[in-house]
Amino acid sequence: VAGIGAMTALGAAIIAGLKQDLKRILAYSTVSHLGLMMLALGLGQVGAAVFHLIVHGFFKAALFLCVGNIGHALGRSTANVDEVGGFGRFLPVTYACFCAAALSSAGLPPFGGFFSKDAILDAAWRHGGWMSAAALLTAALSAFSIFRMLLLTFHGERPQQARGAGLPLHEAGPGLLVPVGFLCLGALGAGLLRRPVEKMLTAG
Repeated sequence: VAGIGAMTALGAAIIAGLKQDLKRILAYSTVSHLGLMMLALGLGQVGAAVFHLIVHGFFKAALFLCVGNIGHALGRSTANVDEVGGFGRFLPVTYACFCAAALSSAGLPPFGGFFSKDAILDAAWRHGGWMSAAALLTAALSAFSIFRMLLLTFHGERPQQARGAGLPLHEAGPGLLVPVGFLCLGALGAGLLRRPVEKMLTAG
């Protein structure tokens, strides 16, 4: 189980870094994180797996809703990285929420994703072997894919992104922004749930 989880996490992380469609990047990133959860389960770390499931639910839901806000601004259901660029100045709230969720997804301290990923990486490191290397490489590739998406979407403009230029972009309304904000708070502070989750799973 741990081996399949490690291979799934690494393979999906590689694919996420190569995809162009914003939703597909997040979808393969989700598969990669699920692989990390299975790695933890295979190593007997049920608490770490469930804890990462909770934290991942916060930051990945926020990221998907941010992509929804981008689609709303473009008037379509989705877009790829060649159709966006420099959106940070047009969608400041979405940009801030995406940054917060991306930092948590990448596992940077002191955000929630750091604590949940660290627990899995620690278990893999103590196990040793190729699975520890796969877990570390997955963490690095996961950070690469989400920051690639962040930079291409919200920063700079390239010639390939000309199709997104000149559009009357506007931020979404409160009905779309408020849920993202709440999810970002969870993504940032979910690290506080580690002990309660472990205590709940080991009770009795």
